[in-house]
Amino acid sequence: MTVGLAQAAYEAALDYAKTREQFGQPIGKQERISFAIVDMATKIKAARWQVYYACWLSDHVESNMEFSEDAAMAKLFAGKVCMWVTQEALQIYGGHGLMMDSPVQRYARDARFYGLMAGSLEMCQLVIGRRIGL
Repeated sequence: MTVGLAQAAYEAALDYAKTREQFGQPIGKQERISFAIVDMATKIKAARWQVYYACWLSDHVESNMEFSEDAAMAKLFAGKVCMWVTQEALQIYGGHGLMMDSPVQRYARDARFYGLMAGSLEMCQLVIGRRIGL
């Protein structure tokens, strides 16, 4: 869910950056905005592949304990990416991002919710810490 939510926020920010103009050109031409969008795409792809790997492990190992660390890492990373991407999307939208008609205000609220749902991200950190011997 968090990867999909991050993807939606990214796509909204990308579309906005292509169409919103300042100083006679799309804001996506500004280095800060273009770098943020590139970082969004990169982090989302990394999170997606980490989730795919954890899912693959769940299909190919005999015990849940054998992939619990990877599953927790995927959830933790995807959750953090989702929160980061939605915050960056809000930044790209500026003040309009907080308006109720803006999709990114909803994505940012949902991202925070998913960070708490089905165990907090801190719980994932505890699982990972135990699995690596801390």
